[in-house]
Amino acid sequence: MHPDSDREYYQRTIEARRAYDKERRATGRDNLKRWYALNPTKNREYIARRRALKMNSTGTHTAADITAQNERQSYHCYWCGTSTRKAYHVDHVIPLSLGGSDGTENIVIACPTCNCSKGAKHPMDYAGVLC
Repeated sequence: MHPDSDREYYQRTIEARRAYDKERRATGRDNLKRWYALNPTKNREYIARRRALKMNSTGTHTAADITAQNERQSYHCYWCGTSTRKAYHVDHVIPLSLGGSDGTENIVIACPTCNCSKGAKHPMDYAGVLC
């Protein structure tokens, strides 16, 4: 093809390509939001795995591990004992920032209030806050 014909083709089709790209991006966002709504546990697993990779942490856990831990805790917060049936966070007992593992031995289910207030504190430091 001659370079001039490439430019002409580009000019003729640019608006159609922009409209197609805009529609595709919007559809992709809608599909992603729908997936998040249908798979909250799996989404939490992906978020936790991404954080652990960024921190160079060892160990992994799955959505099934999270569900099993919640059942072991009888759907109660590890720290304060409130119900975690409606909302919960996956908490690392030893925070990733302090060298904790992302494995099943280091995760517990906490209510959002406790997990946010604990932050990256060591469990012994946080235990003093609870008393």
